[in-house]
Amino acid sequence: MSALLASALEFAHQGMSVFPLHYPVESEGRLRCSCGDPHCKNAAKHPYARHAPKGLLSATADPTLIERWWGPGVPYNIGLRTGRESGIVVIDVDPRHDGDARLVEHERRFGALPKTASMSAVTAVISSRRRPSTSLVGITRSPPTSTPMTCRLPSCRCG
Repeated sequence: MSALLASALEFAHQGMSVFPLHYPVESEGRLRCSCGDPHCKNAAKHPYARHAPKGLLSATADPTLIERWWGPGVPYNIGLRTGRESGIVVIDVDPRHDGDARLVEHERRFGALPKTASMSAVTAVISSRRRPSTSLVGITRSPPTSTPMTCRLPSCRCG
């Protein structure tokens, strides 16, 4: 079983719905998006339309469908259903755009964020294929409960 499939199934086991995203491909010595657009502005982070025609609305926790999507040799990145319907809130901190400094300022003004799972890349398991440029500092179910979310994903740094 691939790390991507194992991670997608673990998300589903945790009660989170997933959907396939495009993935990075090497072309002319550079990583580009599998969508084929050489100028893709959301490279390897947007829904793979064939399987997720409605984007995050196509997300599922059904293991059979997840196994079909991330079967042998399929390198799709993993998208998580977020927002009101899922109860999952994510804060995307991108140091390339001063996100880390803005987070520090936010916490100085409003107090520290609660401890939650954190990951080193937007799509949890792509960090092995490219240098992560984004840090997810919080994945939490809203409203927060007294039981913290546990995570056993390979790229997760749960605190």
